Amino acid sequence: MNFDTVIDRKGTYCTQWDYVKDRFGKDGLLPFTISDMDFQAPKEIIEALIKRVNHGVFGYSRWNHEDFKNSIEFWYKSRFNYQIDKGVIPPIDLKHFKVVEEETDAIYLSEKELSTIHELDLSDDKQLEEIRDVFITGCFTGLRYSDLSTLSPEHIDLDNEIINLKQRKVHKAVIIPMIDYVPEILKKYNYDLPKIPRYIFNERVKELGRRAKLKQKIEVVRKKGKEREKRVYEKWEMISSHTCRRSFCTNMYLSGFPAGELMRISGHKSPSAFMRYIKVDNLQAAKRLKELRAKLAR
Repeated sequence: MNFDTVIDRKGTYCTQWDYVKDRFGKDGLLPFTISDMDFQAPKEIIEALIKRVNHGVFGYSRWNHEDFKNSIEFWYKSRFNYQIDKGVIPPIDLKHFKVVEEETDAIYLSEKELSTIHELDLSDDKQLEEIRDVFITGCFTGLRYSDLSTLSPEHIDLDNEIINLKQRKVHKAVIIPMIDYVPEILKKYNYDLPKIPRYIFNERVKELGRRAKLKQKIEVVRKKGKEREKRVYEKWEMISSHTCRRSFCTNMYLSGFPAGELMRISGHKSPSAFMRYIKVDNLQAAKRLKELRAKLAR
């Protein structure tokens, strides 16, 4: 590979250079992302791709053949001076493949905590006030940040007091009622929420929790190989854009709104995906069952 040749990628729709402002909120920045470097691929790879393209047919191919195994054998021999036995290169069998999932340590904020944040006096910091308003809107609509950041008057139906849009991530149309603080906040901005780059939002939204004194201790355990790493955070430190959607789903679920109908509003496609957003601990589940049984007994 030639690391000295400078290649101009501007004007090729590349994320690294053509969408700096879209990603970071400013023009003229020098992006540095390891996943998208500006080195040309090795000539052997380019030649192999050209050869395949010139073939003109792009169908499914098998990998388990001698040419592929010879490549692996050559790589180990030339790079590590190791003669690999091609017989140990097994065919890929995905039927035993399993993704090990850890229980998420993401948090949600209760309605009382959200009320405290909503009542904060932020007159000394206009940007933080705007972040607070976007955050509260997300917590009472369940919109992803990608949808919050593009919410505009065309999505608002004032006659029916609803938000009507197609979710950007999954391209699914949803109808969301404007409840609690949402009508007041949207009206404040003429139904066009402030556009705040996600990295600034995630940096500063934690300040809201700190000012609201959300200091509950939360223990986070993560696996690193066979080891478990334990760390304790204060709740405000764990607030992010993801907290919006999780708070909406959990609070509405705890209020007794049916999960099936809530999924229509949140846009979740499956109950399993939806339930991963619900942060209900054992005590809350017990209380919820007790309240439900008390209602039925009346």
